[in-house]
Amino acid sequence: MIATGLFVVVVTIGITAVLNINRGHKKTQAFRTAFDNLSFIMEDISRSVRLGSNIRCEDFSNAYDTWFYVPQSLSCSGSAPGTAIMFTPPKKDPTNSSDLSIYAIGIDANIDPEMRLYHSKDGGAIFTPVTPGDITIDPAKSGFMVISANGGEAGQTRVTIRLAGIVTYRDITTPFDLQTTVSARLLDQ
Repeated sequence: MIATGLFVVVVTIGITAVLNINRGHKKTQAFRTAFDNLSFIMEDISRSVRLGSNIRCEDFSNAYDTWFYVPQSLSCSGSAPGTAIMFTPPKKDPTNSSDLSIYAIGIDANIDPEMRLYHSKDGGAIFTPVTPGDITIDPAKSGFMVISANGGEAGQTRVTIRLAGIVTYRDITTPFDLQTTVSARLLDQ
């Protein structure tokens, strides 16, 4: 009887430990998948910007259809990054606004309280979410900064991309903060 009782206690403790390890593994896998997605997104934006031209930052005011241009020197350098970046992808017409590629943080807080990152390949006519719903971008800590826009006399265009926010998995949140700087490279014509 004592041996059976002791065996039951040991098995219960063992099963509890295995279940906790399994739960921890699933949580780690979910976070790892989210961070892999964020790394892929940063690399995709970096690659696109590196080969793009006419790079500039933008800010917009809580609505998808209220884009307005703010000069680079006022909104996209120093401590005031833009909430979106616009550029012409390689082999596209820089004078055609429908050829613009746009990455934007949050389109409308009323429509998208999760504040995801969006991408438009058609100059802003249609935006598609790039980040999944379990990733929330913090617009106060995230943004795009452009230095020496359009490769003027000051040198090549440099773009700093910063994404910060939280990843949520079953009511557990983990903060993240990613940043990269990219130099634009113009392709030989």
